[in-house]
Amino acid sequence: MDTVSAGLVGTAITAMIAIVSWFKKQSDDREIMLHKERLELVNHQLAELYGPLLISCKAGRSAFEALLVKLNRRQGIFHGAPPSEVELKEWFHWMKHVFNPINERRESLILEHCHLIREAEVPQCFLDFSAHVAGYRAILAKWERGDFAEHYAIHEFPSSLDVYAASAFEQLKQEQAWLLGRLGPSRSRRDRGARLVRWFRPGARAGAGSPGAAGG
Repeated sequence: MDTVSAGLVGTAITAMIAIVSWFKKQSDDREIMLHKERLELVNHQLAELYGPLLISCKAGRSAFEALLVKLNRRQGIFHGAPPSEVELKEWFHWMKHVFNPINERRESLILEHCHLIREAEVPQCFLDFSAHVAGYRAILAKWERGDFAEHYAIHEFPSSLDVYAASAFEQLKQEQAWLLGRLGPSRSRRDRGARLVRWFRPGARAGAGSPGAAGG
């Protein structure tokens, strides 16, 4: 093969590598863009909804368990033996100053950040929780007027809310870690592609084995 033919072959190979690398780069760039958009959404979901919701759920559960220990109750205030007057007063106090503020916080998180809900439809535990909060809102208003005839809301607190918050948070954290892992290697693949193009440029291989190519 003469010098001219060898040069044409080298140029054709370089052109093909450049075209393939260009399409690969476009594909990688689109993949990175989609991963970045998804990561941004996941970050918002964790920071604005599911993270604070999980912390609020854990705080509410811990507070309720602390009250049970204080009253020497195993299951609940209104399970088993009827509560005494002392227990009812304690319950009224904790409901007003501890549980209701936590519930109001959780409800605000759901209402203000419902656009960050993972599912296409609102989870049933959110709807049940909203009914629970609304019921206690009415009862607390009666307590403020001195009417203590009702001790608890008709709609019980949905324990599924705690389970859902913990599960959603864990799954989102796993997806966040996966996306972060995907974004790093994508940049490495693009760098390798650029080096490959440089390698097949005319004269690149000739200089690669020279003393100057090794930095010496």
